[in-house]
Amino acid sequence: MLEIPFCLDDLGALLAAAGDKTAFGPIAEHHLMRLEGLRVRLDGYVHHSAQDRRHLLTDAERAAADEAARLLSGKSGSSAH
Repeated sequence: MLEIPFCLDDLGALLAAAGDKTAFGPIAEHHLMRLEGLRVRLDGYVHHSAQDRRHLLTDAERAAADEAARLLSGKSGSSAH
């Protein structure tokens, strides 16, 4: 599936416009799974950020903090924001 990153505002607007149309079900499911993956990586970031566990921090966990900031700021989608 083509990965088009939506910020939370864009995703909310898409889901509101889609209503209960089944054609948007796969799109919503994909992005909800993407958000769950981000949540898991953020949890790992928090757990592995302690001084005694920094060696366990993965690149994906490190990137999760920046990704979450972009997602919550509305800057993870297109440059139209």
